[in-house]
Formats: sequence, C-alpha cells, structure tokens
Amino acid sequence: ITDRFITRAPVQKFYDKALTGGLQDYAKLHQPLFSRLGNWEGIMKALSIRDFDDHATRLFAKYETVDTYYRRCSSTPYVKSVSIPLLCISALDDPVCTKEAIPWDECRLNKNIVLATVKHGGHLAFFEGITASSLWWVRAANEFLDVLHSSHYMHQQKKVENVTFCVLNKLIDKGFILSFVLYYL
Repeated sequence: ITDRFITRAPVQKFYDKALTGGLQDYAKLHQPLFSRLGNWEGIMKALSIRDFDDHATRLFAKYETVDTYYRRCSSTPYVKSVSIPLLCISALDDPVCTKEAIPWDECRLNKNIVLATVKHGGHLAFFEGITASSLWWVRAANEFLDVLHSSHYMHQQKKVENVTFCVLNKLIDKGFILSFVLYYL
C-alpha cells in the first residue's frame, strides 16, 4: 500500500519525482555504501520511490521484493497490537501518505488509538491560521498528553511484548510507558 497512490494525481507524481531525486542525491553522497549494498545502476536510473526502494532500500533490509519490504514495514499489521495510548495524526490532503493508506478499520477497533484526521495539512506541516504562524499538531499533541497525564495510564506501567518492527525496531525504547507517534504510512 505504501506506493499505490503516490502516482495517482499530478501533485503526487511531482512529490514522487522530487523525493526520488532527493534519495538519489543522498545515495551519491554515500556512493561506496550504496554501491556495495544496493544496485547502483538501478539507483541512478530510478524514476520513482518504488524504483529506488527496489534497487536500494529493500536490498539494504534484505527483503526479497519491494512489495515484501512495504508489507513488512507498514504499521498496519501492528495497529491491532497497540496496548498503550497512541495519537495518530493524518491530513486527508497529504500527497505522500494518502487517505487510502490510513488503516481506518484497524484504528477504529483499537481503544488505545486516537486517529485524528484533518481536511488540510499536507504531509508534515499542519499549519494553522491565515498567517500559518503556528502548527496545529503541536496543540493537538499537548492536549492529548494533558489528558493522558490526568488519567490512570501515566501511573500504570505495562509489560510490552516482544514485537518486531521493521528496520526501526532497534530504535524503539520498549520500556517507555507512553508511545507518542505522528502516524504516517
């Protein structure tokens, strides 16, 4: 599902091309590593994020296919296992992580998840007001954390089961009681 909708509309095609160029520029900065672990010729010829992922990312992570990589690294299969409060924020006009990629049903079925969607916000900004001088997500996150702080969740520690999370697993502090994520697929 990761790349299914990114080439649908002109704005998504623009982002796909721009992000691919950025990934290629990054690869050039680290050519010895990318040449050794990936398919350098394929990386340089990549016309989309999917192409880049096929020639670099999936090989780095040792996945057989790019679709296997996307499936295994998607958060969707793990949403049902979230056992602590989680705020997920997504803009319905996000050109990269489209509304079709949001695991609506999975979020709805898990009482620990608050899925906040807004009509406008783009990919990361969530600017607020005519002057765009503040970010909506900051206020939403503060309100979420305030509610949690006043609830029993902040005063109760749960044991986290051993769960595999793609390449980022080593970065997750499994002992932390509160998991706050700005959720994008």
